[in-house]
Amino acid sequence: MGYMDGFRFELTGAEFGETSSGQSGLLVEADLENLNKDSDQRFDPSVSLEDSDGKAINGGVVADLVPSGSSSSATFEFNAEDGFDTLDGRTLLVGASGEAQVELPLDDKGEAVGRIPVELEPSESELGVEGVDVTIDQLDLRWYGPDFDQVGDDEIVLAAEVSARNGTENQTCVRDTIKFVGPDDDTTAAESQGADCEPAGESKKGTKVVAVIQQPEAGEWALQVVGDWGPGGKEVTGEVTFQLTDEMISGTKGDDEDASGEGSNDAGTSTTEATDSGSSGSTSSSSTTTTTAG
Repeated sequence: MGYMDGFRFELTGAEFGETSSGQSGLLVEADLENLNKDSDQRFDPSVSLEDSDGKAINGGVVADLVPSGSSSSATFEFNAEDGFDTLDGRTLLVGASGEAQVELPLDDKGEAVGRIPVELEPSESELGVEGVDVTIDQLDLRWYGPDFDQVGDDEIVLAAEVSARNGTENQTCVRDTIKFVGPDDDTTAAESQGADCEPAGESKKGTKVVAVIQQPEAGEWALQVVGDWGPGGKEVTGEVTFQLTDEMISGTKGDDEDASGEGSNDAGTSTTEATDSGSSGSTSSSSTTTTTAG
């Protein structure tokens, strides 16, 4: 299973047979979900198939336009011009070089880098900042930004959804006051996503903010609310802390719901079967069962 460009995808099968271009090759099937609920999207990332020596074969994706918030399917295709007839030692790479790539071994060896979002646990879910009460409804680490494009291979995205009650006598804009502070004290201001400010005495739910963090470090992080609504317009600060581990930052640990709705804390596995499809140009004469990470 992997997440790329705002799509969730899960590998469902693989076979050696004829590609859409009429060549002999490998076809890896996947189920797709478009996580963007506001826009139809096409799943067309760069893909390659890498062997244990690091040699890569470039491939392509065959998929239709996926309506907003809907599911579909895709096929990763690789021509077998150089000759290969096994999935042993092969890793599917999804995403261009320099992006936060998804890496899914097509055998039962190696560690999957699924880039599956990680649900983070703040030290407190509520904080009061001089009359403004903020509740953290959700806090995640992920690898796609507000435009649903994948970030760089040395970047992560911290995304929060908060509710706020403005107990001051003036309007406050909590959406513009959230910052993330790393273990090295580097501070990144969050970007708001289309939320209004709160008039005096009113509340707002579902305010979404995101921040792209470059070269993140493992350790204790803080989500800060910093505003100029203290007595006399004085700056006030409140914060909660949370942990980021090397495993989280690497993309090898994530939370995803299975069919039963229960969360999982790893990259997940699914069983696929690589077979000879029986078509002309097939590169394998036997079936190979493999457990595919992802």
